[in-house]
Amino acid sequence: MWVGAREKCDSKISLLAGIVLFAACVNPTPAQGAVVFLSKDAPDWNQPYQYAAPNGPGPNPSLGSDPFDAWCAPTSAANLLGYWEDAHGLAVADGFAFSAGPSSVPWPSLAIWHDRSLGDPRSPAGPAPTLTPNDLGWWMDTNHQGYSGWGNGPHTGTYVKDVHAGLYELLQELALVVPGLPPSWNTATRGAGIAVGTTASGASASLHASATSAWAEIVDEIKFDRPVVVHWSHWNLTAVGQLIPGTGTGNEAAYGGTYYTFAGGPHSEDPWGNDEEWYTDGDYAGLNLGHTTTAVGFIQAGDPEDLFAPANPTNWVIVHDNVLGTPRNVIVPLSNIEYASGSWVANTTASHSPVIPDPADLNLDGIVDSLDLGILLGTFGTVGTPSTGELNGTPPVDSLDLGILLAAFGTPPLGAATVAVPEPSTLVLLASLAAHSLFSRRRRNGLIESNHKFCRRPIGIPPDSV
Repeated sequence: MWVGAREKCDSKISLLAGIVLFAACVNPTPAQGAVVFLSKDAPDWNQPYQYAAPNGPGPNPSLGSDPFDAWCAPTSAANLLGYWEDAHGLAVADGFAFSAGPSSVPWPSLAIWHDRSLGDPRSPAGPAPTLTPNDLGWWMDTNHQGYSGWGNGPHTGTYVKDVHAGLYELLQELALVVPGLPPSWNTATRGAGIAVGTTASGASASLHASATSAWAEIVDEIKFDRPVVVHWSHWNLTAVGQLIPGTGTGNEAAYGGTYYTFAGGPHSEDPWGNDEEWYTDGDYAGLNLGHTTTAVGFIQAGDPEDLFAPANPTNWVIVHDNVLGTPRNVIVPLSNIEYASGSWVANTTASHSPVIPDPADLNLDGIVDSLDLGILLGTFGTVGTPSTGELNGTPPVDSLDLGILLAAFGTPPLGAATVAVPEPSTLVLLASLAAHSLFSRRRRNGLIESNHKFCRRPIGIPPDSV
């Protein structure tokens, strides 16, 4: 009887692996580069003071601050809105493709400037706008010149807590006055110490407990062809290498990029004193202005273009950083070092709703991937629930449920933007992992002399300013 049970188990494990391998053959993962960008060109605006008249307000000609210093958060969010308009046809920005250049909307003019990073004229600071629609800087209360409803005192820059909220208010405002826009949006900011807003799946935002989680959110958003606003505690960088133009997928690959690592302490090069402000010691350590960027791509640890592999495999984020002196694509690490040191602060995401989660997205992170497969394998052969792998409504969790998950592998939820690239892991590798996982569990739990399926026993944030 023991031999017969073993043969049954082995045959079903082989069948399971065969199902995955068959799926890989009929729906193979397309070849792709190790560098993954958004599918189209992404806007790369600089901050307002970096554009002299007639293209922008320019810098304060004397030492000291001016009204549009520290505009990195609205500028980064403007890149996001510009991409939604340029790549996805949603009229949420200024009506001009980024490729039209900074002179497409001269300054000053009665117009929204640079994908709504700034408006001319603007509503005065206060509890309600006098003009509509407003600009991102007003709704985010950047430099304490906008919406007073966030309850801020005088400050320089933008509080992280206000970025998703300001972005949400502007998008909802636009939905009321621009025909054809989605009626509602989900925006969220998730960091190690801050979780506010609503994610693409409709769930309340939760903390990122690791660098892996923070990086995975960026990866998922890029795969859905959505930029991400990424907040950092400072932006003092050291160049360490070059990415050859044409490497990777997506239009931005044509521009190449430069790899950087984070150096210590503040950095200032602006002759007018408009540079970012940081406090690095004393009572203000950690409560700094920081810097905000727009993520447009990623490089996975261990991939051929991972600059530090194989000695130190590192996940990288490719951003547009809204400052002079750096190239279009800036490549920075997001590893345990950046997470633990606080160099990375948070991610802000935006997606239009309704976004209906795919039933196979078991962990509700917005994509059906290897994490969901792991959940399903963990309950394989048990009664299960819809959130743990029981997808066809007929217990136990079995090969039919696995087939449903594999059919949805790498796909976005209904209502999300087009996926830019498939899941990097191939289904063939997943087949091997699935078979190995079940075989290992069989040996660990022991075989049983019964007709039980699959031959196993049941497995009864104070926000920083940016």
